[in-house]
Amino acid sequence: MSSSKRSGNSVSRIKTGSFERRLSLTRAGLFAGTRMASHMATNWLSSKEKRDERHPCHAFKPGALSC
Repeated sequence: MSSSKRSGNSVSRIKTGSFERRLSLTRAGLFAGTRMASHMATNWLSSKEKRDERHPCHAFKPGALSC
């Protein structure tokens, strides 16, 4: 089966240059950092009740062993 007929994601070109590798890692880090910052900002700006509604397992429950 030729590579053009395969289904799914395929690598069209292997990134062998150091600049391309660094750029890919930088982009991945920026996307992960942006997602984390948005989650932190959402939690920081919302009330405790709203946070507990979204994350019921994170609320402190005395005597509870699990959610």
